[in-house]
Amino acid sequence: MFQDPPNCALNALTLCENEALAFETAYQIVIDAASHIMTSSQLFTIARYMEHRGYPTRAYKLAMLAMKNVHLAYNQVTVVQDWFDQTAEFQLV
Repeated sequence: MFQDPPNCALNALTLCENEALAFETAYQIVIDAASHIMTSSQLFTIARYMEHRGYPTRAYKLAMLAMKNVHLAYNQVTVVQDWFDQTAEFQLV
């Protein structure tokens, strides 16, 4: 994963999900790679995975990182906003 985070991130997280330390390490590599080598689409995919695995805070963080590089048309904003609203509800709990 260290050599190719964009293409290995989701697989690495999936393989490590039963090993807490390895999972955290893989997650930190994704966070570190988010700003310079991963696309918004890749980050949103990993954020969706995190949400489904029960990590809403991590999903939210990844989605926020993904949003830094997203350019949406006016009619696409509501779909993304709905997802953020649902994810943000977990932040308040």
